[in-house]
Amino acid sequence: MRKSRAFLTEILMSVTVFFVAANTQTDANSITATAIQESINHTSTTTATPVSEQEKAIQSIFSQINMLRAEKKAPMLIFDKNLSMAAQNFAAYLLKIGKLTEEGPKRETVQTRAIDVGYGGGAPFSVSQNVAMIWVDTTPEYLIHSIWKSDPKSIQKLLDMKGQHIGIGVADERNRRFVVVMVGYLLDGSIQYTPLPTYDFRTPKPIVSTTPSPIPLMTATRQPDGSVVHEITSGQTLSEIAYAYKVDWNTIAVLNHLDLENPVIYEGKELIIEPTYTITPTPTITDTPRPPTRTPRPTYTINFNPSPSLEQPTPEETKIGFSTVLNQMESYRQTIGLTLILLSVLGLVFTFIRK
Repeated sequence: MRKSRAFLTEILMSVTVFFVAANTQTDANSITATAIQESINHTSTTTATPVSEQEKAIQSIFSQINMLRAEKKAPMLIFDKNLSMAAQNFAAYLLKIGKLTEEGPKRETVQTRAIDVGYGGGAPFSVSQNVAMIWVDTTPEYLIHSIWKSDPKSIQKLLDMKGQHIGIGVADERNRRFVVVMVGYLLDGSIQYTPLPTYDFRTPKPIVSTTPSPIPLMTATRQPDGSVVHEITSGQTLSEIAYAYKVDWNTIAVLNHLDLENPVIYEGKELIIEPTYTITPTPTITDTPRPPTRTPRPTYTINFNPSPSLEQPTPEETKIGFSTVLNQMESYRQTIGLTLILLSVLGLVFTFIRK
């Protein structure tokens, strides 16, 4: 299966070269081994792998992209030497800084980099860029079909129906490889153009271009469900995002299922900074009326011992009481005596009258 795919790739490369040669009258925009070697040798960065390995990788990537475009009924791309120089320069820059970014050392855009190498010949144009950091032994099929094809924005750039030219840059160091693919087209629909003089990167530019000031990374606000989600914008790196949110980048990589050894993020994608937390229901306090408190009733104790007041007086106590009464009546003795005499007289009178 692998041999048949390699054979098909070689046939498609031959057809591509023939197609390009038949539709262009200048060798500057057709893919040749010389064009690829010139684009690679244009950079001043020394790569660890032989040039032939880079040539082989560029040719294979170019063929795989055109095979994919053929499947999607998109026109085949023409290998452009100037775009390839820009792509190779940027691949070497990514290798130098050791990470992926969409902006150059002075925050220049892909449009600016294409202008610096004379692409378009001064005519208005549009250009897009795909970048990736892979292992050296990663196949172009895996790069295109598993990495770029899984990202809607990346695959849209490769399958742009207006695309005419392609530039590819590859920079290797030990077992790491940085790949840059630039796809462009002239707005007037022209395929051929006369390149402008290219810019010598070893000398400073005579006029300092107005580049935007570095934009601080804006952190996202917490969502109602408690999660924090960050949308990746151009030029942002995983370490910068982790630093802005004051979290470890390994935590972000685990939450987003990224490769811990080689985490790759893409512009426009969303990163989970903090996951959704589980809401614990809080107990509802209900005012429950308290039962009424019973008022204690007095306890009656039955005393089986008779009360002293109910006891019969002893004879001695009676005697003492009678004498006490007589002593109290002594002052009224005369009055009592006269009353008794009067009553006796009245009794005698009534007796005589009755007779």
